[in-house]
Amino acid sequence: MKKWFAFTAAILFSTIVAAQEKVDLMNRKTWDASTQKRVIFAENSITSTIPFFMMRTPIMSIDPAKEYKISLKAKGEGGTPVIRIGFRCFTADNKMINAQNVLDQKGTFTTLAAKASKGDKVLKVKNASAWKPYGYLALAINAKEDFSDLPNFDIAVCAPVKIEKTGDFWTVTLKQPLPKDIPAGTGIRQHIRGGLFFVAPQVKADKDFITITATVKGHATSGYTLTGFPRGTAKAIFFIQTNATGLKSVKTILKDAAITVK
Repeated sequence: MKKWFAFTAAILFSTIVAAQEKVDLMNRKTWDASTQKRVIFAENSITSTIPFFMMRTPIMSIDPAKEYKISLKAKGEGGTPVIRIGFRCFTADNKMINAQNVLDQKGTFTTLAAKASKGDKVLKVKNASAWKPYGYLALAINAKEDFSDLPNFDIAVCAPVKIEKTGDFWTVTLKQPLPKDIPAGTGIRQHIRGGLFFVAPQVKADKDFITITATVKGHATSGYTLTGFPRGTAKAIFFIQTNATGLKSVKTILKDAAITVK
């Protein structure tokens, strides 16, 4: 009976190990050529002496059913560098998913109340009560209320300069002209331009090593979250941003860096 239990435990353990894939981020060859050139690799450490994006070269296939756990230790010398970790995300057909493709301004979905033509600077929409006149916003065209349009690549960089209710609809005056015709009834939403997909809050590294961890699984309904990939992500490249605030004469030192997939 004891032998049977030991055999069963061994089988279970081997199954768990086989179900996990560990990517060693301490290996110089796992990083792109620019990282290899600008970052110092030692036997048990990685040192960055400049503000830098370390990019892992192999693009990972993302399985929404799997969990991606990132773990590393970091410290600073000569100051307290800010460290951030995240992914550059892509669709199955290799389109990069930027913030403006998925990062919605909450509550802004509406539909056009009247046709808008290429070159117009005025939109008539059913409801713009949650719209904002911010320069970093764009228009996601052919948007769906359930976010099934994400990632949306039908983006117009047109920022509102005036938003007002006019009778039964809202009038939105744009800074930039529309790049295309948009039929009445088309779904439209404000999206946020800029910003990277980070999977953990920024961390200040001190003189002693601290541990940074993050776990990502599945897809977010919309926008960026710390725990789910942007909607539509099928592939991704991991990055570490060292000394994000650009402190001078500061070293960022990393060790025990890895991604475990299970």
